[in-house]
Amino acid sequence: MSQRRVVVGIAGVVATLLLAACGFDSPAVTNHEHNSAQAQEFTVGPISVRDAYITTLPSATSYLVVSLVNDSPQADSLTTVTSPNGTVSFSGSGIFGGALTVPPKGVPVVVNQPLLAPQGPTATFTPTSTKPPQLGTYVPMQFSFSGAGSSATVPVPVIPANETTQPTAAVPQTQATPPPEPGQSASD
Repeated sequence: MSQRRVVVGIAGVVATLLLAACGFDSPAVTNHEHNSAQAQEFTVGPISVRDAYITTLPSATSYLVVSLVNDSPQADSLTTVTSPNGTVSFSGSGIFGGALTVPPKGVPVVVNQPLLAPQGPTATFTPTSTKPPQLGTYVPMQFSFSGAGSSATVPVPVIPANETTQPTAAVPQTQATPPPEPGQSASD
């Protein structure tokens, strides 16, 4: 009898462990934030630099595309982006004295090519050679901010203009309609 109790007890412990393991809720890998294009991401103090890449338009003009988010309570400025392969110059809204203002408290600033954001800030990349940067290569760049300091030199990828981080189709704004219950028609 006691041998039977031991076997039943062990079976109960094993069943409990198996059931507990079935209820383990591991976060899905798809719940993690990820980059939608082959772009560079890093931080400089409280400033997050996201989706940085170089793209060249058919006009052979190259642009640095980047999103900046300043989590500090004070505004900052992106004063320069330097590269041994060329120069970056800012123009458009938010540019004061050649520097791009990055507002405080998490307000994002998106620097884009002028065809996608004609009123927004742009950063034109002028290579030291006569040819635009080659697709699939990287341009070493250092980002310097007036308050946050400077980044390490990071490899910023060169990607085609049609492979940007911009959505390729409109994002739906309405909720999906659930399918009808079994035995009901769609018009019920």
